[in-house]
Amino acid sequence: MASPQVIALTLAAACATIGAWWCDLREGKQARNLRNWLTKHHPHIWEELPWMHRKLLSPKVGLHLIVRQKKVVDEEFHDQYEHIRRLGRRKLLLVFLGVSMICLVIAGSRIRGWEW
Repeated sequence: MASPQVIALTLAAACATIGAWWCDLREGKQARNLRNWLTKHHPHIWEELPWMHRKLLSPKVGLHLIVRQKKVVDEEFHDQYEHIRRLGRRKLLLVFLGVSMICLVIAGSRIRGWEW
């Protein structure tokens, strides 16, 4: 039977992975919603983007390009975009935590002799 440490760290890594997946889903949905809002309120800005950014890549890429070029001065747009960025940062943190916990399991099994 697996050591309690292995079980706990593996479950925590699984929870972090599920949390990162959930953040990715929410981030994508929020980006699509913001893209729809932008095309409704400022359609000329979205249409100025290159075709590839509008059609092939995810809305996050186009929105990031718009923010970097400072084309929108609307406060509501920037608030929603900041929310998307927070979700992205949270997703990266959860991925880092999950990978760290798996590394701890590997290190513990090699150094401390934890059973799988």
